[in-house]
Amino acid sequence: MPPLAAVEGIAELKAIEKGIQPDSGAAFVAPHGDIPRPNVTIGGHRQQCEASILVALVVRSYVDGTGTDGLVLMDGYVAAVWAALVGWTPDPALYPPLNYAGMMGSTLGDAGDYWLISRWTTTRFITGG
Repeated sequence: MPPLAAVEGIAELKAIEKGIQPDSGAAFVAPHGDIPRPNVTIGGHRQQCEASILVALVVRSYVDGTGTDGLVLMDGYVAAVWAALVGWTPDPALYPPLNYAGMMGSTLGDAGDYWLISRWTTTRFITGG
């Protein structure tokens, strides 16, 4: 499993506008928002929310036209992201461990550039009154 080239916040993707391309294996993390569930308590408030983050991973491979090298790199980088995030929690007192919630891929930019976007979820509770 190759190590990730970098792990950055999503704001660092702004550098692409200036022509600075991230290295293959760079990962960018972004908050994705909350999906609230209905409050089911009477006389108070305890509402569950699913909180999620996105991880954008760039894979660059220009070795061959078949894409085989890119697929091998992709598998390794995905394994590195999974190794870092499976079972991780931002705060054990507030959140259970992250769950893998799927991945999409897209070619962006030059031929040989491939982006994988994975979604990771956890839950939290909003309480009050």
